[in-house]
Amino acid sequence: MPNVLSDGSVELLKLIDSIKKRELISSSDLASKTFTAFLFLVSQFKFALILHSWSSRDELYDKVCFFVNKISQFCRPHAIAAENAALRVLKVTYNVFYSKESSDEKAFCHRTFLKQPGSVFRIPNDNDQILPEDISTYSSVLKEELHFLMAEFNNCRNDISGQSIQHVHTNETIMVHGYSQTVELFLRHAARKREFRVIVCQASPDNTGHLMVARLSELPKIEVSLIPDSSMYAVMARVNKVIISCYGIFADGALCTRSGILPLVICASTYGIPVMVCTGLHKLSPRYTISNTVCGRDVEPTLLGSPSLIIGHREASSMPYFEILNPLFEFVPADVINLFITNKGDVSPTYMYRLIKELYRIDDQK
Repeated sequence: MPNVLSDGSVELLKLIDSIKKRELISSSDLASKTFTAFLFLVSQFKFALILHSWSSRDELYDKVCFFVNKISQFCRPHAIAAENAALRVLKVTYNVFYSKESSDEKAFCHRTFLKQPGSVFRIPNDNDQILPEDISTYSSVLKEELHFLMAEFNNCRNDISGQSIQHVHTNETIMVHGYSQTVELFLRHAARKREFRVIVCQASPDNTGHLMVARLSELPKIEVSLIPDSSMYAVMARVNKVIISCYGIFADGALCTRSGILPLVICASTYGIPVMVCTGLHKLSPRYTISNTVCGRDVEPTLLGSPSLIIGHREASSMPYFEILNPLFEFVPADVINLFITNKGDVSPTYMYRLIKELYRIDDQK
């Protein structure tokens, strides 16, 4: 591999290092940093061609593949959005470099990406020589495409909140879990023309529900109530719909969410109350449901939160034989989700696989 510090790879190396350390930043931050890092890499293609004597599109494309694979190795479940953004970049790069070709060799990288993570290979074409001015053209077109992806991503929350009037009606009672900026903006937009009630589960042990209550209480058309998580089943009979967010969506419509949302959607399913998920498509992964071992069961220590939020040090020292786990993530199956409200409109969980084909250039995984 060429000297990464001289070909525009430094930003991607910083991103990969951040993902390795499992710094739990938001999905939006992960996607934004991934797009920005690849944009910086693309902007250096012309200079990298001169410095490293690259002579084919394959070598440049393999460079993108290499970093997509590295991100993929460390992304789950806390950084699913970073892998999704990288795969979007991979498809755009393929379309720019090979849009007029259809050989199996050129598509080999995409077909094997999910089956063999970290092992992307391709068959170079010795006759596919290019000149520096050609690389300048390719990189200019690719940068335009990446700017388009970033613009779509930056408008994501506004596109989602703009649909709120269609789903929130006057005098309805809506239940949410904890704090989500996307859900907050969705409800704020609805409050411009609707008067309704919101019941907020406090989302113990982080208690982010208190922040949601404080934000929504500023709006005169929303009547806000805060309840402990243990009361969600008792209150559910008065609720018209449940609105949640998530960390990631899998190809079968299942979710990776913060811990505590699964009991909420099960309660809603028991009462026959619709569950809606406000989320951008940058969270949609081409992978099918991952193992429960990374979503709250038998998890490794780096995917657990501090037990100090559950029990204090003094109380814990008096119970030396207890093991206290505070998982950060939870798996929610697709069959308890009714609708996804995305930046591209309403989507049924059973329709997710079609979006996968539109967003990514990857064969269906069995």
